[in-house]
Order: sequence, then C-alpha cells, then structure tokens
Amino acid sequence: MRSNRLALSVNLLFLLLFFPPLSSLAGQDPTYTGLLRGRVLSRTDDRGVADARVRISRSPGSPGDPDLPALSPVDLRTDGAGNFSQSLPVGRYDVEVEAFGFETQRRSAIQVDEGDTTEVVIRLEPAPFRLEEIVVTPSTYGFLGEHVVSGQMLSKEELEVRPHMGNDLLRAVAQVPGVTAYDHSAVPYVRGARADEVLTILDGLELYEPYHLKQWDGSLGIVDVENVRSVDLTTGGFTAEYGDASAGVLSMRTATPGAEGTRTTVGLDFMSSILKSEGTFAGGKGAWLASARRGFLDLVFKITGLSEDQDLHPSYYDLFSKLQYEVRPGHVLSAHVLHAGDDNHGIEEDSTVYRHQYGSSYAWVGWEATFTPALSARTVLSAGRVWRDRNGQDYWAPGTEPAVEVRDQGTFDFLGFRQDWQLRVSDRWVVRWGAEARQGRADYDYYRWMKYWDPNTTDPGAPDWALRYDNLRVATARSGNEVAAYVANRVQPLHRLTLEGGLRYDRQSHTGEQQLSPRLNAALALAPRTFLRAAWGQYHQSQGLQQLWVADGDTTFSSAQRAEHRVLGLEHSLRNGSLLRVEAYQRVISDPLPEYRNLEDHVEGLREEGPGDRVLIRAEEGRAQGIELFARGPGNRAFTWSASYALAKVEEKVDGRWVPRPFDQRHAVNLQLGWRPTPDWSVSVAWIYHSAWPCTAQDFRLDRTVSGYGFVVQEFGPLNQERLIPYHRIDFRASRTFRLEKGELMFYVDVFNAANRENAQSTEYGVWILDDGSLMTDRGIHPQLEMMPSLGVRWVF
Repeated sequence: MRSNRLALSVNLLFLLLFFPPLSSLAGQDPTYTGLLRGRVLSRTDDRGVADARVRISRSPGSPGDPDLPALSPVDLRTDGAGNFSQSLPVGRYDVEVEAFGFETQRRSAIQVDEGDTTEVVIRLEPAPFRLEEIVVTPSTYGFLGEHVVSGQMLSKEELEVRPHMGNDLLRAVAQVPGVTAYDHSAVPYVRGARADEVLTILDGLELYEPYHLKQWDGSLGIVDVENVRSVDLTTGGFTAEYGDASAGVLSMRTATPGAEGTRTTVGLDFMSSILKSEGTFAGGKGAWLASARRGFLDLVFKITGLSEDQDLHPSYYDLFSKLQYEVRPGHVLSAHVLHAGDDNHGIEEDSTVYRHQYGSSYAWVGWEATFTPALSARTVLSAGRVWRDRNGQDYWAPGTEPAVEVRDQGTFDFLGFRQDWQLRVSDRWVVRWGAEARQGRADYDYYRWMKYWDPNTTDPGAPDWALRYDNLRVATARSGNEVAAYVANRVQPLHRLTLEGGLRYDRQSHTGEQQLSPRLNAALALAPRTFLRAAWGQYHQSQGLQQLWVADGDTTFSSAQRAEHRVLGLEHSLRNGSLLRVEAYQRVISDPLPEYRNLEDHVEGLREEGPGDRVLIRAEEGRAQGIELFARGPGNRAFTWSASYALAKVEEKVDGRWVPRPFDQRHAVNLQLGWRPTPDWSVSVAWIYHSAWPCTAQDFRLDRTVSGYGFVVQEFGPLNQERLIPYHRIDFRASRTFRLEKGELMFYVDVFNAANRENAQSTEYGVWILDDGSLMTDRGIHPQLEMMPSLGVRWVF
C-alpha cells in the first residue's frame, strides 16, 4: 500500500509538472515580444569570453507595456564563444556583465522593440588580481554567491535547479567531494570527521546547534536558505581567522535587500511553510529582513506512510530578522536575531515513548567600518542560549512498567565579542589580525533509571545484570571563558604567486589549556585560468562547555585534539566555461577527543541510552587521506552538468590497531544533469553513489539460569570490521516559474530516492528462541529513507 501511494503521488506530480511546458515550448507564451542578443568580448584580443555572468534588468523609468507582467532580473551565462540571447517584453534594459579576470561592465537603457532583435556587443577590460580576493585555500567550495578567483561556485539559480529535499539548499553541501550525510540529515560529515568538527558561522557568529531535529542527526538547517546570500564550505587547510575546529568551516552570509520598496516571499511545500518580508528605508541607507518558517514533518509521515508502524510527531520552526543601516559612508551597523525550536515526540514500534525539545536563540550586533581605503574592521557583539529538554520511557512490552526512564535538561548561555581588522599596506601586502573572547555557562540536570530484570528474582544462577538497577544522576554547572587571537600576513612576492602565513592562539579556562596553531597557504596562477593551491597547518579543537557526555556519566573535560592538514589542489577553467579540479589531502589527528557511539546506529527516541550497544572510543590517533576529482560543464542556460569522484580512506587507531571510522567510504561518485529549455523551466537529475560504510558485526548466544530460564546474550565483534551494502540514490527535480503582474510564482516537484532503493544505515538482527531451545538469528539492514516526493510553491511579489 505504501509503495502504491508513493507511485500514485509521483505520477500525479509528473502530470502536473510536464503537461504545461508543451504549450510553452510550442511558442504559445505571449510574455516575450522582443529579442536581446549579445556577445561579450575581451577588449585586448576581441576573443569571446565564455561563462561570463550576464544580468538583465529593467531600466529605471522604462515604460514598457503596462499590460505585460513585471520582469524580475534575469541571470544568464555566455556560451563558449561569448554569446547570449534572451526574449524580453518591450522596454529599456540595463545589462551587467561579470567574468573571471575582467572588470565588471554595464550598459544602460538598451531598447527592445516588439518583433525585433536588438544586437549588443560588450567588451571587457582585463582586471588585475586583487590580493585580498585571491582564494588561497585549496578546499574552498562556494554556493549562492560569487568568488572572484575560485571557479568552484554554484549560483543560487544553479542550486535551485538541483534536487534538494525539503527545499533546503544546504543539502547541496553534501554534493561536494569528500562530504557525506545520512538521508535524513543535512549535516555535512567532512572527510570522515565528526559533525562537531565543522565550524558553522552566520554573519560572523558561531552557531552551536545549527540544525533542526538533533535527535535525527539534524534534518534541516535552522537558517532558511531564502535568507542567505552566500555559503562557503572549506573542507581543509582553512586560514588563521577560524579556530577551535579541526575539520572544516561552513560560513554563511545573509542577504541584504538592494531594491527600493518591499518584497514578500510566501512558500509552501510538503516539509514546511515560509513567510519572508524584506525592504529598504531612508533612501536605501537602511534595510531590513524578517522571516518565519514552520515545519510539519508529522504530516509528511502521515501522508506517505513513513511512520505507519510508529506514532511520530516531529515539528520545528525558526525565526530570523536583520536590520542594517549605513550611519555614514563606509560604516554599517547591523542587528540580528535568530531563534529556532523543535518539538519531537512519539511512540516507537519497540514501545519507546519519548518527547525531545530543543531550542536555540542568538542575538548579535555588528559594525563594519572602512576607516580609509586601506584600513577596515568588523566588530561583532553577541549573546545567546541553547537548551534541551529530553524525557522518555522504554518498556519491555506495552502495559508493563518502564524498563528505562530518562529526564535530561540542559542550558548553555554565552556572551561573546569578536573584532577583525585588515590593513592593505600595498598592492602586494595585506595584513589581517583579530581577537575574540567568549564567556559561557552550561547547566546539566540528567537522571536515568534502568531496570534490567525482575528485582524480586532470587535465582543464584541468573546473569550479572539480573538484579541490577542502573541509576545515574548528574546535576552540575560549568562556566568558563575562551579567548583567541590571530594574525595573518598575505604577500605577493611575484605577480602570480600569493602566500599567506598565519598564527593563531587559543585558550580555554574550563580545561586549563592553550594552543598555538601555525598555518601556511599558497596560490600560484600558472595561467589566467589555472591555479595551483597548497595548504599546511595545525588545527586544535577543544571540548566545549556544553559538550559533556552526561548521559554516559562523563563529567570531566578532555584535552583538545590536534589535527595537521596537508592539501594540494589544481584547478583549471576552460575557455568555454568548463571547470576541472583535482585535489589531494591528508589530515593527521593527534590525541583525538573521546567519542561515545552506538554500534547499532539507529535513529531512536532514547538513542543516547542505547540497549547495550553504546561504547566509549578512545582512539590513540586518526588519519584521513584521499584524492578528489571535480568537473563541471559550461554554464550555459540550456544544459548543465557536473561530476565528482573521491577516493578516500578514514581510519583511527584503537587499542593499537587501525580500524575504519564510521564514514569511511573508499569510493564516492556524484553526477548532476540539468536542463533549462527556457528561463522559466528547469529539469534535473542527480545520481549519488558511495561504497559501503563499515559496521560492527553482532553475534548472539543462548544462555540459561539454573532454574532453566533461557535468555539471549548479545556480543559485538571487532570494531567496524564488516561493511554494509553500497549506496545508490537517484533524485529528480523540476520547476516552472510564472511571471505575474506582481512578482513571480514558482511551482516545483522534488523526488528524493526516485528509484526507491533500500539503502542501509546500519545492520538489523532478528533473534528467536525456537521450541527445541535452539537459537535462530537473521541479519538484515536498517534502511534509510524510501522514495519521498515533494511538491511546493513559492510566490515572490
């Protein structure tokens, strides 16, 4: 029944989506009445500039045709010869052209007449490399915004074409080579590292709990990507301004409204609804943005039947607001508020009853100041709270007394200050420095009661756990401060060579530790479109005040772990706009932080109180190494593609033996195909593959008490010495945009796991005691998500 419902839903969505474009492709769309055709050339040699970004917008005061709908700005890419074309309503238009290695050019008031073709030629002036804009970190991937030098950039338009469940564009981060994630999670696991080894930043502020539904490994980000201007993911070798993270950095910057007036966005899909409003005031000196999002995954589960064997009710919401004002030229003040909350409760098929609530609130003000053309600074003052309230009961069987009862409450409050400076000493020398201080307090109140057996039994031959209660109570508060400072010196000894050396200092009072982290990055322009980048550095990560493992009885902070990064990458952009990239890396970890893991990695209501499968891993050292390949086709309007392959190995040394880490995957492939026959239509398909993740084998034996009562003993084999099945997934997305008199309306369908493949998250065993007293076991897989279609609409006006 569940598969039939899913298949029917998908068929209906396909019919809704694909019937309209037949008339559109046949030329029955009356919106466009003229053609603007252009060519972008280099002024030095009159050669076409490939993959240039062309933005077409209505000229201020252009009369146009009052009977035709308003036109939002249109973004295009030139083809291999530098050509572009676009059908437009009658009127006057401004054209802005940006291209790597060239100065931006603008042409204003270009007239488009009905039935005519307007020709335009735009010549670009070569631009010298600006020292502070050169990307010196090999492992940098950009989304939504624009990089000056690095070709690895996906615009918002390109990302919207790609499949992304829940309309959460941050899920595209998992498409980066070397990054993986669970189906139900948006959290990027970078090159086999833990989730908390990636530093997450929003407008200069670190987010401690950046994802919704923590119990399920973070299903969605708490920052709606509708509010984001750019996302940068650095998977290794990051520079000295980033600290207390040993694997990567995910940095987001929010959008700032640029147009006069007010714009509103209303969105609705199977996962959530969003309302956003933004605008400007004081003649454009001020801007504001406010949004609210509400999720209703419980309805998704009910419609699709994903929880027909359970009674699950996950819900979440987030609120964001931003106010910005330019007090005088070069000085901008801003204020931000971000609040997110989750309420996840349910009854699982094993009779576990739980309710988990999580919340986080952040407030911060920023000041970006340009004192002189050479000296600038950014200041951030912040405060926030992160909290949780978990409770649940696990029963041997319905109607019995609970075998496990848990109550877990905790809060983390912080105040922070950060200041970053930049001084451009000369065209070939830039110095950056900064410092930050943070005061925090974490309160823990944890109680667990576990009854393993009937306390009234007096059988002397019963197992050790027969008469045992496991009672744990941790009520404690920890406070402390963290301070850090850094300096980075960027020089250009040769026109094509850029070097950056940095040194970072960190100190944590709650652990009594301090660290020095030297770092060195380099970028060599072998040719105008070819860059060789390298990085080496040391990176430390301490255990945070809010990261005590109190559910496991741990009340002592561990020493900071240290990682050494070595990265070498080569990137080449072809004249037609294609991109090729290859990168080799190695991350060596000394003194890894202890880590509690569930050997049966199920998503459960009382996951941290696992039924005998939770273990403490005290690795002696760790290492991750690999080679990553990435290729992307020309960024023309009609057809796009990208492909990546990663060969990697992630290990840790436990009890003198090297074993794979949980996300060790030898091979990983990601293919993306997109087709945009018109500016208003897009269709895309993605295929994701990676080799099998490691797992720990289980064995079972039958034992008996002296009174003859049989019980099953579960035993685990060597850590991560077996493998699950390889992973395959196909995703599909299509969208249609209607340009209305007021704004635009977009419909989209997204089908996650369109082939409905059963991929494994972990192993699952069935155990039966037969009538003859023998034991029978069966091994299977605990699957990840089945096919999940989603239909959505977004109206911007």
